[in-house]
Amino acid sequence: MSNPITFQNTVKKYGENTVISNLSLQVKSGEFFTLLGPSGCGKTTLLRMVAGFNSIEGGEIRFGDRVINAIPPEKRNIGMVFQNYAIFPHMTVEGNVAFGLKNRKVPKEEISRRVDEILKKVHIDNLRDRLPQNMSGGQQQRVALARAIVIEPDVLLMDEPLSNLDAKLRVEMRDAIREIQHTVGITTIYVTHDQEEALAISDRIGVMYKGVLQHVGTPRDIYLRPANQFVAGFIGKSNFLPVTGSEEGGKKLLRFGEYTMEMQNIVDDAPFNGKFIAAVRPEEFEIHASAPGIKGVVHDCVFLGLTMHYFIELADGMQVETIAPAEIENEIKKGSTVYLTVKPNRINVYTDDGERNMVCGVKNDAYQ
Repeated sequence: MSNPITFQNTVKKYGENTVISNLSLQVKSGEFFTLLGPSGCGKTTLLRMVAGFNSIEGGEIRFGDRVINAIPPEKRNIGMVFQNYAIFPHMTVEGNVAFGLKNRKVPKEEISRRVDEILKKVHIDNLRDRLPQNMSGGQQQRVALARAIVIEPDVLLMDEPLSNLDAKLRVEMRDAIREIQHTVGITTIYVTHDQEEALAISDRIGVMYKGVLQHVGTPRDIYLRPANQFVAGFIGKSNFLPVTGSEEGGKKLLRFGEYTMEMQNIVDDAPFNGKFIAAVRPEEFEIHASAPGIKGVVHDCVFLGLTMHYFIELADGMQVETIAPAEIENEIKKGSTVYLTVKPNRINVYTDDGERNMVCGVKNDAYQ
């Protein structure tokens, strides 16, 4: 059984600058956990702390019950897959994959057995005698993955492993990595800034910003109920509209200018009066030819096959993006006046500072 990875009040500093402060998290045994966030948010720094390439200034990181803070990288028993593959150009596929086992003085018969097994799992057993320069980027990435896994590490770390591949190959390889990780069952931390990649590949995601885990949860939980405005804006596309909340006659009402609707899923532990921010994804709008609704004018439209994307300017000058099925008839022309309603059970409503989601159902492991 692969080990869980526990971060307890983990701190990283560069001189007087604290880049990660008191971070606590548990990556479950066998879990595929993705650290997701913009450049400079601390995700690669945290991964390098796990690997032993960066020092730890406070707290603990544990593999199972073993504290690894002071253990040298070569003794942590980790598998690592890099962005640039880092495979040896003068060695065949078989030589690259066997390299770590030879360094560990594994008997020849055992090396042969384990190399054969892993090459079949990553579907490159037919390439065992090929040199890297005669392989595609995706094939080279499979070699790097096989080399990391064959040593039977306690944990597997992957740092932007698909960023050098073209779009089609990225999709193919992310599916392959997901399948291989589930088959092998190694606890994995995967770093990326690609939201779609994280949603497709992860058991859970940790969204980072400025060294802080903003939201930890399943892809579904994070997309449908983002914990704060940053997460809502970073994962997918959201339109942010200023709104007013009020409680009248036992009902909780949300006002978009002159358009008012009832919200039945607002939390009960805080008053719902005053200014809020509504986060509405393009697919959560419905477009109508007449009132009631939020009045706007179609500024532009883009045909994307199955869907039409409409960019609508509201009365206050704000522009929002909406999505509707593409139809041969009933196309909405530029300059048309339309009225937008929203799906109240789908949208999210944040406090005026964007820090708290007021809608029920937010699941965030970052604060546990």
